[in-house]
Amino acid sequence: MEAVARALQLDDTERAHLFGLAQRTAARARRKRPLSPQRVRPVLYRALDALAVPAMVLGRRMDILAANRLGSAVFTDFQARPHRERNFARFVFLDEAAHKLYADWEKAAATAWLH
Repeated sequence: MEAVARALQLDDTERAHLFGLAQRTAARARRKRPLSPQRVRPVLYRALDALAVPAMVLGRRMDILAANRLGSAVFTDFQARPHRERNFARFVFLDEAAHKLYADWEKAAATAWLH
């Protein structure tokens, strides 16, 4: 947080506010129960495979939980990636393939976080 405060050139009041927010957020995070892992039911996998269009199932944090063959072909094979890289926002913003995939990448990036 200190590095963020320096980078933003915060004064003492702003710095105190930032650190207060961080402490409250950390305390709240410690109180919360961990979220259960999200799973896709077999019937949804069958429904995805029946679609004739690229399709993906996104989780609560834009994690790719499942994709049909066309979705894997159009975007990327998320199942072949390490778990931490199976995230649509991460793909759009950090993967060079996404920059090539979208004709208007800036528009795609601007709307990616809305999903």
